Amino acid sequence: TANEEQTLEIHLDRTEAVILQMAKALCLDSNLTEVFRLAARFHDLGKNRRIWQRSIGNCDPQTVLAKSNGKGMIQGLSGYRHELGSLIDVQDREEINALSEEDRELVLHLIATHHGRGRPHFPAAEVFDPESSEELCRQIASEVPCRFARLQRRFGRWGLAWIESLLRAADAYASAHPKEESS
Repeated sequence: TANEEQTLEIHLDRTEAVILQMAKALCLDSNLTEVFRLAARFHDLGKNRRIWQRSIGNCDPQTVLAKSNGKGMIQGLSGYRHELGSLIDVQDREEINALSEEDRELVLHLIATHHGRGRPHFPAAEVFDPESSEELCRQIASEVPCRFARLQRRFGRWGLAWIESLLRAADAYASAHPKEESS
């Protein structure tokens, strides 16, 4: 949990820096490091929605926040999952579409699961985005369980869980330490 307000841009930058430090410390190959970098760079894009910003108490339309200084979510206001919104927002990103199919799947999976959702699917009540069509939301959400199954076959149940935990840890650390210098 963040102890202070963080803009979305600062949080994404910090999460990317943290995951790169982790990848280096773990001696991950350059391909997997790039997968993690892209997942970190784009994991919270779905927070750039008016409904999500309002749900964390941000009434300033000029500032897009990722963290709301520990206030938490206003219960009952949304139900919207920013992870699904992030999946929608990365669909046309050149950096994502330039990846191999295997790497693209892993980036999308990491974005979907960085808070434990999308594992193996999003509950039906969470399959909406107020800024996207119902059809697009259903299509994006329907890919999640098939992707999960393919990645479990590729990495194994524990291997995939370990991979997911790295982005989750980087995200949590970046939230708790937004101003630390990267080393």
